[in-house]
Amino acid sequence: MRERVLRVGVVLVAAAALIAAGCGGGDDSSSSGAATTSSGSTGSSAKAPTGTPYKLGLIDDDPTQPEEDIFKSAQASAKDINDAGGVNGRPVSVEHCGAQVNQNAAAACARKFASDSSIIATVGNFMANGQGATPILEKAGLASVGNYATQPEDYSCDSCFPMSFASLGGPLGATTALTDTAKAKKIGMLFIDVPAARSYVQLIQGALRTAGRDAQLTKTIFVPAGTTSFAGVVAQFESANVDGVVLGIPVVMVSAFLRQVAQQGYDKPIGVSATASLTALGKLPPAATKNVVLTSAFRRQGDLYDKIIQDQKDAGVEVGNDEAVNAYLSVQLFKNIVDGKPDLDRKGIAGAANAMAPFDFGGMTGQVDYSKAQTFLGGQFKRLVPSTWYYRYKGGTDLEPAVSGDPEFDVFKAPAGG
Repeated sequence: MRERVLRVGVVLVAAAALIAAGCGGGDDSSSSGAATTSSGSTGSSAKAPTGTPYKLGLIDDDPTQPEEDIFKSAQASAKDINDAGGVNGRPVSVEHCGAQVNQNAAAACARKFASDSSIIATVGNFMANGQGATPILEKAGLASVGNYATQPEDYSCDSCFPMSFASLGGPLGATTALTDTAKAKKIGMLFIDVPAARSYVQLIQGALRTAGRDAQLTKTIFVPAGTTSFAGVVAQFESANVDGVVLGIPVVMVSAFLRQVAQQGYDKPIGVSATASLTALGKLPPAATKNVVLTSAFRRQGDLYDKIIQDQKDAGVEVGNDEAVNAYLSVQLFKNIVDGKPDLDRKGIAGAANAMAPFDFGGMTGQVDYSKAQTFLGGQFKRLVPSTWYYRYKGGTDLEPAVSGDPEFDVFKAPAGG
């Protein structure tokens, strides 16, 4: 998902921040609907924050790679906030708990944060195999701010506040991009074999029907984490005569698959989510990426995006994946919720977020509105927010998605005449 596990889309499985400057999400929210970050608000003259930190927890898992990109991105965001004076004059800190794509470990992380009274909220949670963890956090009153939703409960709990289509959006966005840009009607899918991924197949097919896209998932293959040989997999897609393939596997596996594609001369379009590491994809030979259709949950342009990328680079993060961008924004979302409301406790944070006016994150997201339930996919994912995704049909090392002029699309609406 993170590309990581699923990175590509998938986190497979199972699916901003805030309102205009200075609005922390209450009655004083701005009507502009734009989110704000602390960068540039007070500059280098800001008074250093003091007092007890706002301590945030971050639960993350990844079976094949270091988790540093997500955690370091959250830390970089906290540094940005602290350099600008903190939140209500107090510093922000982030504590990480690794779940290793293990259901029991994810639950243990949730219990750890739930029992630690110094943790006031969680941010940017990414749990590819975290069944049961989110209900533990919710019961303890811990809001999941900017969680990168993977399990059904992550999209439905009252204290969960995802800023994007999250893990469901990765493979769904890549699938719809193939139908829109490559006119694919028979689609193959390659997923890492985790429960969330298996649940997504039916949801993606349902979304295609809802949008009126004339496409079918005709060949789906599940492989264990750590798979390195894809010759047989590519051959199966060739035999199935699919029009394109969507990847829902970790980035190291994505790289191996694309190298195999180049070796076998497979020339169908490959849908890849920017949950994958763009840095890693950019290191592949042009023959491996020439048919890649790259998608992202975020519009990758503007001052805020440039700021995030620079802060990530300064923090030593391998920039480019959606989960890391999401982690950065999740800490900013927390700031917007709490700023100007110094007395909020755990449950108060969830209440303030639910009361926020609709917003987008500096134009990087579609409109997010936590005050009302969504009805996508029969209403089972009431927290499913912006169904807008962004894509680019590029190859070689030019893999940065969704810059000025690139198409954007709604996964639940087929393009005009499409």
